[in-house]
Amino acid sequence: MTARATPVEVAVTVTDRTPTTATGTVRVDPADPVFAGHYPGFPVLPGVHLIEFADQTLRGWLGVDGPEGPVELAAVERCRFLRPVYPGDTVTVELTVDRTDDGLRCSAGVRTAAGPVADIRLRHRAAGAGTTAPEPVAEPDGRVGSGPALDGSDEGAALSAGPARIRQTIPHRYPILLVDRVTEVVPGRRLTARKAVTSAEPAYARLDDTADDSGYAYPVPLLIESWAQAAVLLAVWDTPNPDVLAGKVELAGAINNIQVTGPVPPGGVLEHRVGLVRAVGDTSILAGETWYDGRLVLAVHHFVLALRSIDVLRPAAAATS
Repeated sequence: MTARATPVEVAVTVTDRTPTTATGTVRVDPADPVFAGHYPGFPVLPGVHLIEFADQTLRGWLGVDGPEGPVELAAVERCRFLRPVYPGDTVTVELTVDRTDDGLRCSAGVRTAAGPVADIRLRHRAAGAGTTAPEPVAEPDGRVGSGPALDGSDEGAALSAGPARIRQTIPHRYPILLVDRVTEVVPGRRLTARKAVTSAEPAYARLDDTADDSGYAYPVPLLIESWAQAAVLLAVWDTPNPDVLAGKVELAGAINNIQVTGPVPPGGVLEHRVGLVRAVGDTSILAGETWYDGRLVLAVHHFVLALRSIDVLRPAAAATS
């Protein structure tokens, strides 16, 4: 069994395993520390945790490492979030797996007692095989599709901000606040932010001294969450939303075509580059990249952010809607 860092306190229990399918279940612990920061006063499970649950179910299907050895998450081909998951919910993952020439592809339907909560498609490869960088998001002219330039060529005064401004803009708090500093922002167009990865991350707390260096790879769901928080910062920069009880709840609607290469070890700084592709009302579409030690480690081609009223998201209201 390969020990590895994970963003969740409890593990998925895998049952009903067949040569091509598996079912995983996990009860979301209301005492999980993540709820102190996501979000204060209205705890909601981060959407990326559902990606982790699907990943764990795949590993359970394999028998942890599988006959070919350990695997790593290479891509989130599709992830559509349908409704929030709350403390105390029991999450069920129904997984279908295909073996391909370049690894494993799995489709996961995720549900709670309230109904479907996510539709996820992942691609895994052999651990250590991620030597090719993801396809860059920026087009040759430096633009994300028809959206903003990521190369700094567009006009407008660039700003920067530290932790205080970040906390005044988005509702995320410890231990799930994963952006340290904004180094550049042109509101409505682009943003660059940084996040230091250290061995003191909460994700490493459950590793014991038997874990080797590979176990300290920064969990991919947290890598995605960190980039997504930079995207949220850009989307609400001019209309800060630091308190979901007074404002609106920030939810991921979908994250599609995310490519990942290689592990991110402690001791460096993630640089997230985000561009706003389009915004309509309370919904924004963003795209961008993450760089680490001079290499492209994450490419996010499509991220949908939705702001929703807390009144329609409360579990009682959602159950009757």
